Amino acid sequence: ANQLANNLRTFPLRVSGTRAPATNNWDISGFKTFKVRELFSLQFKSEWLNALNHSGLSAPNTIPTSGSFGQVTSTNGFPRQIQFALKLIY
Repeated sequence: ANQLANNLRTFPLRVSGTRAPATNNWDISGFKTFKVRELFSLQFKSEWLNALNHSGLSAPNTIPTSGSFGQVTSTNGFPRQIQFALKLIY
């Protein structure tokens, strides 16, 4: 009668993500401006979102009667995205 599913301790909603791994996400950008002529400049930009390509792990399964209890079975976030831009300034 006293199964583990009935004896759960729960945290308040404010700290629901305390059991999940921390997010490790680095966004990097850089640009270089080239003078073409006296009136024209050319600007090259590069933006790297999640530059180190770390996968964000979701929280582990916290249902004690589940067969995958304590396992992390999914990821969240996005893979590395690289953007390049070229802008003419006059």
